[in-house]
Amino acid sequence: MLSPGHTTKIYMSRKPVDFRYGYDRLAHIAKTVAKADPYGGGVFLFFNRAMTKAKIIFFDGTGSVMIWKRLEKGKYKLPKLSPDGSFASIAGTDMMLLLEGVDTGKLKRGKAWKPDKLELE
Repeated sequence: MLSPGHTTKIYMSRKPVDFRYGYDRLAHIAKTVAKADPYGGGVFLFFNRAMTKAKIIFFDGTGSVMIWKRLEKGKYKLPKLSPDGSFASIAGTDMMLLLEGVDTGKLKRGKAWKPDKLELE
């Protein structure tokens, strides 16, 4: 089971890919287009043109992992993000909701908490 943490980098492709591609071809796209290391702990999410199938690739430290999911009804609804670039960075929770078929564009997320300046004594 895939359960990315808050610090896991999730890269979502905005452009559809040919679903005949295997891990190596998708890793090459991640490296050349997303400019990210497919063996560096990030998770890469790809969709087909019809937006009914998703492929996820990542390296777990011991081997390459590819997950393939097809929605039996409906289509994936990508969040509206700025149009620049062909990859977008999304939160792990957004990825999990997206893969369940939830339209994450309709969700309202609270602002993430960050500590103020740390005081070292």
